[in-house]
Amino acid sequence: MTAQEILQEIETEPLPRVLFVHGPETVWHDRIFTALKHRNSKDSLAEFNWSVFYGSKDMDLEPLLLELGMVPWGDGPKIVVLKNGESVPAAIMEHLASWLEQNLKTNCFALFVDKVDQRLKYVKILRQFALEVECEALQGDALLRHVVDLCTREGKKMKRETAELFLNRVGHDLLMIQNELEKLFAFSEGQEEITCFDVQSIS
Repeated sequence: MTAQEILQEIETEPLPRVLFVHGPETVWHDRIFTALKHRNSKDSLAEFNWSVFYGSKDMDLEPLLLELGMVPWGDGPKIVVLKNGESVPAAIMEHLASWLEQNLKTNCFALFVDKVDQRLKYVKILRQFALEVECEALQGDALLRHVVDLCTREGKKMKRETAELFLNRVGHDLLMIQNELEKLFAFSEGQEEITCFDVQSIS
């Protein structure tokens, strides 16, 4: 599943038991994390149903496993997040993956890893049951569609040739694209369409 697809599902669909997010495009990591946080914020007992852990070489799994096995407060789901998973030793990650494989009635667990070593056993275990989201850098038509879609969400139109000019000027970094689009949205306030002139004036 792509990052764009999971972002849509997080808003309305039942949360997966295990979400395995990885890949070099960390902007997608941040957006998925934010979407999970927003989903949690709709819960009247949000603060009790949200836990974030950060991976390290000497990480103690016990507190995380306790959170995963804890009964959620109220009617909403409990979300447990582990960021910087690449910093956790492979043996500890394998123990975590095996625990998740054996314990089927856990809270929603979201694992964020910047770079995945496909040879590691924990990766192979997770892929048997986790919803995997690969956060790859967008290129070509996919990147053009991403820019046009962002404009559409803001109630703006942008033609293909305008999007191509925009990308030629700002590059392919998603964070830079987002920042420059926000400038364009402000500059073109009151206009239905963002034009090549707007792009040349701002970016």
